[in-house]
Amino acid sequence: MKSRFYVLVAILCSAAWVIAAEPQTKPTTQPAATPEAREGKPPARQVLEQRIVNDVIIEQAMFGSGTHLADVTDRVVQLLRAEPLGFTAQGDWLHADPAPGKNKSLLIKYVYRDKARLFMVTGANRASYSALIAVEE
Repeated sequence: MKSRFYVLVAILCSAAWVIAAEPQTKPTTQPAATPEAREGKPPARQVLEQRIVNDVIIEQAMFGSGTHLADVTDRVVQLLRAEPLGFTAQGDWLHADPAPGKNKSLLIKYVYRDKARLFMVTGANRASYSALIAVEE
C-alpha cells in the first residue's frame, strides 16, 4: 500500500514539475494605461484642448460660498465662447447653486501668456474673455 502512495506522490510531483517547466505565453506588450484611461476619462491633452478659449486656458472654475462650491469649469468655457459681453456670477448663468440664499463668488484659475492667473467675480459683476485678458504685466 505504501508503495502505491509513493508512486502516486512521484507522479503528482513530476506532473507539477512538467507544468511549471512549460514556457508561459508571453504577454503582449501594450502601453500602460494612463490614470485617465483607467477611470474612463479623456486624456489630459484632449481636456486641455477643450478648455482653450482663444489664447486663454481655463484650468478650473469654482462657484459658491465658503465650503459650498461647485466645479463649473465646463460651463464657464461655454459661456466665455458664446457670450462676448460676458456673464454674471449667478446660478442661472452657471447652472449651479451650491449655496442657496448666500452671496456667491466665481473663481477662475487660468493661464494667459504662459502665466498662471486667478480671476474672481461676485454677484452681479460680469466675467468675460476681455476681463480675463485685461491684466497688468
